[in-house]
Amino acid sequence: MPISSSKELQGHLINLFERSTLGRSHQEALQIASLLIKHSDTFLNDDWDLGLTQLAEHVINTDNAAPVRQRPRRVPLAEEEKQAIEDLM
Repeated sequence: MPISSSKELQGHLINLFERSTLGRSHQEALQIASLLIKHSDTFLNDDWDLGLTQLAEHVINTDNAAPVRQRPRRVPLAEEEKQAIEDLM
């Protein structure tokens, strides 16, 4: 696969490919592109892509503790927006 045809890479992997191939030989860049394409499903599309797996399951042992009853409290929308913007920077 020629490096110029890295169009096979999905959009979110192009930046990673470019950063990973700086100072690498042509052969190494081809290997990196091949690896990224082969395992493209293991990389996040963006920061909000959390994914889901059915491969692991766990149990939280609470013994006989009763659930804590509290009314749900909303976080002010302005604070949520500030936090989301900070996370993106």
